[in-house]
This record gives sequence, structure tokens and C-alpha cells, in this order.
Amino acid sequence: EFRRVLFRSNTSAENRNKIEELTEQFSKERLIRAIDLLCAASAQARYSGFPRTLYEMALVKMCEPEMEE
Repeated sequence: EFRRVLFRSNTSAENRNKIEELTEQFSKERLIRAIDLLCAASAQARYSGFPRTLYEMALVKMCEPEMEE
């Protein structure tokens, strides 16, 4: 709840409306999956010589769910 209050106090009404429109396009499951993919890529990137590639792979997986391992 605190994050929601903080978000609303630091975001203009116009931006809030745009964000609300975007949230209608994605399910909670899809957003959670995207966050999980990015967190995993971030953890792996710390020890990789090619961190950008890991992030790019995560983005592709977000766009193509059937590519999941």
C-alpha cells in the first residue's frame, strides 16, 4: 500500500492515466513472469562476461512464452 501511495504522489495525473491504460494490456501472471525473468538475468549477469546477452535473452523470452525452458 505504501508503494501505491508513493507512486501516486510522485506521478502526474497524465502519466497515471497512461500507466493505467498499459496495465490493462497485461495480466498479473505475465508481469510476474517478466519480473522473474529479469531477476534471473540480473543474478546471472553479475558473473557473466556477456551480461547484455543475458538481458536480451530475457526480453526475447518475455515476448515469446513458448521459448521457456
